[in-house]
Amino acid sequence: MWVLSLVAVVVLVVGVVVIAGSSSGSDEQSLVGPEGTITVPASENPKTQDDLWDPNNVPDSAVAAVGGDPTSRSCNFYENSKGCSWGARTATGAEYSLFVWMSTSSFDEVRQRKDNVDQVMTTVGGKDAVRYHDRGRSYADDCYVTWGTSFGSTWIEVRAEDYGNVEESPDIPRLCAEWADQIHSVAPH
Repeated sequence: MWVLSLVAVVVLVVGVVVIAGSSSGSDEQSLVGPEGTITVPASENPKTQDDLWDPNNVPDSAVAAVGGDPTSRSCNFYENSKGCSWGARTATGAEYSLFVWMSTSSFDEVRQRKDNVDQVMTTVGGKDAVRYHDRGRSYADDCYVTWGTSFGSTWIEVRAEDYGNVEESPDIPRLCAEWADQIHSVAPH
């Protein structure tokens, strides 16, 4: 009889250890999707703004590679994101701006925003991404690309500014793809 009791105690202890072991870290893992991206909205994300990579660290060479002026950097911190922008100019003088934000918002959360229109799935660095523009604009003068990350999402934008008397406007879709590649190569995923 005591052997049966001993077996029951061993089974109970092993069962508790297995259950405890399987639950440790499962909360963290349930937040991450198949590509290693956060799957919860910013309000449920355990990452904070302080945990985000600072886009102020984008190398000058990445900014210059798409026509940006590294000395024109302007950075701001928002509720759940950190962002920087740079002024840029084509060889013919057409002006545009480069933006990058690191956010605790998930990729899906960004895709569901009503002002992000004409969404097209694409890839950046082999990772799923979405290209879109702001409501009331077009791809000719505004382009975003967003992809999911382990902390939430990365967003880039290229936006045409005042062309003045310049005959040739910047090729915003091409610049947008180039800027996304530059940022994906330097920012954490």
